[in-house]
Amino acid sequence: MDFDGQDPLEESNLRAMHRWMVDHVNDSRVIEAFGYALPSANMNESEVVAYWQAPDELLTLEQQATREYFRNEFISNNVTFVVFSLDGPITGQDSRTFVQDVRDERNEFLDELNIGDDGALLVAGFAAYSLDILDSIKENLPYALAFIFLSTIVLIFIQVRSVIIPIKAIIMNILQSLLHSVCSSLCSNGAMGLIFSTLQHSQLKLQIQSSSSLSSLDFLWTTKY
Repeated sequence: MDFDGQDPLEESNLRAMHRWMVDHVNDSRVIEAFGYALPSANMNESEVVAYWQAPDELLTLEQQATREYFRNEFISNNVTFVVFSLDGPITGQDSRTFVQDVRDERNEFLDELNIGDDGALLVAGFAAYSLDILDSIKENLPYALAFIFLSTIVLIFIQVRSVIIPIKAIIMNILQSLLHSVCSSLCSNGAMGLIFSTLQHSQLKLQIQSSSSLSSLDFLWTTKY
């Protein structure tokens, strides 16, 4: 988190940061949080402000050393970071949803802070990386499918000089993939009997059409009851 020239230890920033961290700690997806605005999990908002604003004379040597450690570890050039320990797989659905929620709500949180015009809150880590990869795949998947579709048609057309056969081959591959997915789902749910029952009352006919350069397979499924 970049405060863009403003002091992270300013009272308003301390209070806003503490509330933000505590809110996320209370989230069932979060185990604990580490950051300068929450030196101890049982400290409330006023105690955190007093902890950072208290003169050295009012603190023990141990408290002074601990405070200096937090300052050195979490604050540098008005930039700080917060670590959230998440429950479950770090790249799982809950972790990715948590990252997305933090990103969606960060503008409201930044409005509560005293930061410069270029202040920013960035979210990183394995969960954020996993979310970004999935979003990138979803965004570019239509382009990838279109490229595969067009390149397949062009390559097969160059070989057989036919427009229908490439389209037919693509449709057959799609149907084969769908059939495989359906069968896998049925088998995983213990519905093998449905497949055997269908095969018992059905006939699967295979028709082979040959050409000078390519043989195509047509599957005809007929059911008898």
